[in-house]
Amino acid sequence: MVVQIPQPNEEMCVKAFIRGLRSGRFGESLVHRRPKDMTPINLRVASYVKVEEFMTGKKEGGQSKGEKTVVGVRSSQNREAR
Repeated sequence: MVVQIPQPNEEMCVKAFIRGLRSGRFGESLVHRRPKDMTPINLRVASYVKVEEFMTGKKEGGQSKGEKTVVGVRSSQNREAR
């Protein structure tokens, strides 16, 4: 069943989003520290996606698509800031 609400508030969106999640670490983190609006959820989603992509690439024995490993290299901007 789909219910359309003409002008939902942020709190309602957060509750609906959390209820729609499968059980797991991400959902648990939202339940423990429940955000008041969608902005923190979007930030946490991005963080969890990066970790998942990294771990998936690590399990496959390689890097994620488009990812490059650079070790011990500093940009000229970082050197100038020091």
